[in-house]
Amino acid sequence: MKIDSEMLRERLGSQDLLDWIDEDKSPWLYKQGYLSGLMKAIVVLGEVEYYTEHGKDREPIDFEFSVEIIKGLTAVTGAVADKMKELELQSHSERDIIEQCISLMESVHKDMMDYMELMDVEHTEGIPMIRFSYFEIVQRLLLSRTRHGGGTSTRKKCDQLGFDYSGEVIIGEEEADNE
Repeated sequence: MKIDSEMLRERLGSQDLLDWIDEDKSPWLYKQGYLSGLMKAIVVLGEVEYYTEHGKDREPIDFEFSVEIIKGLTAVTGAVADKMKELELQSHSERDIIEQCISLMESVHKDMMDYMELMDVEHTEGIPMIRFSYFEIVQRLLLSRTRHGGGTSTRKKCDQLGFDYSGEVIIGEEEADNE
């Protein structure tokens, strides 16, 4: 079987292979894998063309770098890594996520109480309160469906984030205090 390398190179170099990436809803890992495979195919094609032309594999490249070149490459690599970090979407820390989740639960509870008041629903036993331990919140938000969803890992994660895993968050306590 003979490979038509010109036709293959033309297909691999076609912009159509890349145009779908921006609009596609596939995860970035899939896209990175696709691009990685595409680059590997181009490298293999280059090796096949070299072998066809010269009848042997390429000699390995022996890189001997001076100290100045190594410093330059390190600087360039660092700059590229910094630029990649800039392009990543930033998110809150895990601790901030927990605190914002608690705030969201309090807001939902308050809205529910306001709605019940608007609808003239009476609270026969006072304002209902919801209790969550930090253990439960951390486990459900950060560790569910992971290999680290057990008790020991959850306690360690709570310690890592600065939460007392046996401590409680009581949603609705402030409304009850106001009455």
